[in-house]
Amino acid sequence: MRILPGLFSQYIMVTPYFLFSYSQNFYLDIFFEQGLFGGIAILILVLGAAWMLARRVWDAGEVSLVGYLSEAVLVGILIMLIHGLVDDPLYGDAGTPLLLLLPSLAIMLFNIENPSLTIMDQFDDAENASKDSLMRRLIIPGIVLIVFFSLGVTLRKSLFASWYANLGAVEMSRLELVNWPQDQWNANPDVTPLAHSASLFKEALAFNPDERTALHRLGLISMQRRDFSAARLDLERAFNIDPDHRGIRKSLGYAYVWDSNLENAGLMLQGIDEAEKEMEIYSWWWREYNRQDLAAQAGEMLSILESINQ
Repeated sequence: MRILPGLFSQYIMVTPYFLFSYSQNFYLDIFFEQGLFGGIAILILVLGAAWMLARRVWDAGEVSLVGYLSEAVLVGILIMLIHGLVDDPLYGDAGTPLLLLLPSLAIMLFNIENPSLTIMDQFDDAENASKDSLMRRLIIPGIVLIVFFSLGVTLRKSLFASWYANLGAVEMSRLELVNWPQDQWNANPDVTPLAHSASLFKEALAFNPDERTALHRLGLISMQRRDFSAARLDLERAFNIDPDHRGIRKSLGYAYVWDSNLENAGLMLQGIDEAEKEMEIYSWWWREYNRQDLAAQAGEMLSILESINQ
């Protein structure tokens, strides 16, 4: 099972069902599946290959087979990058083994310094390069390291907060998505297995009180524990930071429902297409767990949503 389907369903759509096998977006897929550093590495490889070929095509003065091939591969990489915004055939589907084909061709073509020379001639030319070329090549990496170090010092609190929040989010997802999809809501209020994740989120908030991921996940843990007032407070703060996050908006709407604030719940759940049907199911579901009060809240919310959607 790929990573994105469970994360998207659980934390964006807030539903226990399988929806999409991949994101239809090359960039989202590589970052979800490879992580931050893996995704950056792949992007550097692809963008670096495009930059090398662009230089090759720009500097080429003669008409040659290598020049034509360079132009063709460059166009292929640009199509891959642009088309990756709307689909992902080279990572989310059967084309994955071809992911690095174009960058590999680009590196090969870029290293052909002069198509008219033999391979041995090119080795001789490389040996005769000026001795200061190494120093020139070290300038840009040195500048990059200085910039990254400066940013690290300036943004260290935010970076530490993000680090702890992401550690907790990964751990929480691993626990919640075991045997996913189960096609049913989690009815177990025992959040003991999530205690360490919660401690990581609190550590993140100690560095940055506005760390959205930490607030969102703590709100979800409180929802599972059925402490709806605590969930509402954390989710409200997360929503104020990122009002366009669908998962936060829906979870906050449901926290309002279970915390008897139906007016605000209606505002949050407008545009959440599945909310009406889910409230109908919840009105039965809560009765099965002897929570007549929450079943009644779901019934009232259903009526409100029906009037809104008419």
